Amino acid sequence: MGMQITVRTSYLVTGSDNCQLFMTARDLGLEHASRLDKPIVAEAIDEGNTFQFVSWVVPWSEPYRAAMPSSVRTRNGKFVVATRRRNPRNIEQQCWVDCHVSSDTGRSWSYVSNVGLTGVYNENPSGLTLLSDDRLFRAS
Repeated sequence: MGMQITVRTSYLVTGSDNCQLFMTARDLGLEHASRLDKPIVAEAIDEGNTFQFVSWVVPWSEPYRAAMPSSVRTRNGKFVVATRRRNPRNIEQQCWVDCHVSSDTGRSWSYVSNVGLTGVYNENPSGLTLLSDDRLFRAS
């Protein structure tokens, strides 16, 4: 796709020989590409011998950086991904974490909510965990 894969990877095993990989990518053809990373889903099939692009978690058209995805699968099978967010055009603006959800193993995504501010320097990536009572916990 002409993109560079960047930063931390998260994954969810979806079968005996496949999994969904959550990574970020950037278009090196854009000015300031390092500020415009967006999370993607890639599927590893046949025990990781083949990889294919599945979807963008955050639409490429969105003007904010979204990086360092952390993923969980809920008990009802939905995928939830938390990402660090930043406005690359205003480095003094507070950064934040957003969550997106997919009901179709990562083929399509919906915005759920902004789950918290992370400071001007964006702090550490979020760690998303499913608790035993089905609540989600975000560590930062």
